[in-house]
Order: sequence, then structure tokens, then C-alpha cells
Amino acid sequence: MLSISNLSALAGFLSLAAVAVEAKPVGSYSVKAQPHESNAVNATSSSYDTTAKSVTGSGSSHYTFSNSTSVQNGTWDEGAINWGALRCPQNMDDKSSILPTPTYGTKGRAWMVCSETLIQAPPRRVYDALVDFGRYRDWNSYVTDVEIVHPTSRVPINATTAKDHGKVYEGMELTFTFNGLGGKGVVTTGPEVITVLSGSSALKSSGNCKKHTEGAYLVNAYRSDLTVAGELIRSEHPNVITVAGEGYTRLVSWETYYEGKSTETFKLLRSEMQALNDQQGADLKACLEKK
Repeated sequence: MLSISNLSALAGFLSLAAVAVEAKPVGSYSVKAQPHESNAVNATSSSYDTTAKSVTGSGSSHYTFSNSTSVQNGTWDEGAINWGALRCPQNMDDKSSILPTPTYGTKGRAWMVCSETLIQAPPRRVYDALVDFGRYRDWNSYVTDVEIVHPTSRVPINATTAKDHGKVYEGMELTFTFNGLGGKGVVTTGPEVITVLSGSSALKSSGNCKKHTEGAYLVNAYRSDLTVAGELIRSEHPNVITVAGEGYTRLVSWETYYEGKSTETFKLLRSEMQALNDQQGADLKACLEKK
């Protein structure tokens, strides 16, 4: 197993190899409708106006985004974008369809990876698993460990309690250990910061959503805190959780990278990141559906 101390070192290695490596386009991503998705929106036939509260069909998979961010001065503005309606775009090579993130919004979107997973579990259970970072090693073959930076003096009184590993809160610093990013057997680490722990009250309280309101969602997100050659890598990873119907929950999990010199270097890993992000969703599904 090859261990690279951190993602910054990996970026340096990729820069040296860039002249010989051509980034592979991810291309099209399509979502097949499932029989139990009676209340779901078909991602191939709708356009999302993120300034509105509802989804309107337009016969196109193109997204229309307002040019704004949703986290301002550390405050999450749920109304800026209809997060619960977002789906992986059919063509992730179309920059105008790249999904925004809470911190960075739409301006300067460069590339993304995105996965959708249907999980037979309540939305709240999916959410709780995703914010219980201390247990990632138990189910996640991509992010195999998370070191939690957790000074007691900084924990806010409204921090969310993870099921088995104490408090998590917006602004909390984490160090992820990644397996396979850069090649099979390659282990790297990278700093992350939790940016959003939020969602619709209808899903926050119960999780079984028998009386959920349409458009209700839960969301958590974290952004990269990695600096390469003095430049902050602007990328963020939201997880949006909604009801898919008949006991299923839809997880839309994506990572959007924004313009920058090092961003183009990391694009060399895009195909690997897509596969690993898909696997992460499959790992969570297997864990939560385990009898």
C-alpha cells in the first residue's frame, strides 16, 4: 500500500505527471426511474429553477441557477436554492449544469462528480450515518478514517449530536483519510471543514416522513481546507437527502470544484473520484440495508 502524506503532495506528483496524462471526461450521467419512485422527480425531464420553491418540468435536463452563495458569514440560507430538487446532471461536462455548493455558489464552477443512491432506510437514518464521522471506518471503503478536531471550548451549544461519537457542528475541522485516490492502494489525507448541518423540520424531527411535506430535505456539507502552492482548493461536498417513496430515501452526493490552478491538476483524478464517490454511496446503502 502506497501512502502519500497528504493531498498537497499528491497534487505535486500529479503536476509532474500532467504532461503525460490526459484527464478523462466523465461524460453523461443518467438516472433510471425506479418502480418505487412514484413521488420522485425524473431527473431526465425537469429543469430546476433554484430561486423558486418548486420544480417545473420543461423537457430539458438543464439547470438554471442564481449566481449566489448560500453560506454568508457562516450563516446557512436555505431559501437561496431549492436544494431538495437537485439531481445529478445528465452531462457533467456542461459547466452550466454543474451543481452549486452552499459556500461557493455558482460562480467559477469548473467540474464535478455526482452520485445518486436509493437506500431502503428513513432519511434521518441516512443523515445520521453521514454526520457520524467517527464510524466512517466501519462502512466506508473510500473515506476509511476521519480524525475529528474537537476542542471543547469551540463546541457551540446548538451542536448536533452524532449517534455514537459526540458533537458535530458547522465550522468543525476534520482530517479525512482517502483510500484509492491516485491509484489502487494509494492512501492520502486531506483537511475538511463542515459547512452545513441543516434541512427541513419535517425530516429533522421524525425521519420516517409519513407526513412529510413535498420538497422536504436534509443536507450536510463539508469543504476542502487544502492549500496547494499557497492556493486554497475551492471544492465542497454536499449530501442532500430526500424521500423517494415506499420506504426509500434518495441520497444525492456531489463534489464541485471551482476554478483555480490546482483545481485543473486534481481534474486528472476525476474519473477515479467519480468511481469512488459511487462506491461510497453503495457502501452506505449496503450498511444501512444490512439485515
